[in-house]
Amino acid sequence: MTKYTLHFKYQAVLHYLHIRSQQRTADHYGISRTHLRRWIRAYQEGGIGALEHP
Repeated sequence: MTKYTLHFKYQAVLHYLHIRSQQRTADHYGISRTHLRRWIRAYQEGGIGALEHP
C-alpha cells in the first residue's frame, strides 16, 4: 500500500478545488478517484489536519 504524504494529499485536494474535476485531478496525480474523494471529504470536514490520517 502506498503511503501518500500530507503535502501530496493537500496539493491534490487544492487542484480538485481549483478545476472541479475528480477524474482530471486523479489522472494528473496518478491516483484513484476513490482516494481523491476520501481526501476531499476529509479536508472539507476537518481541514488539512484531517488529511494526516489514511
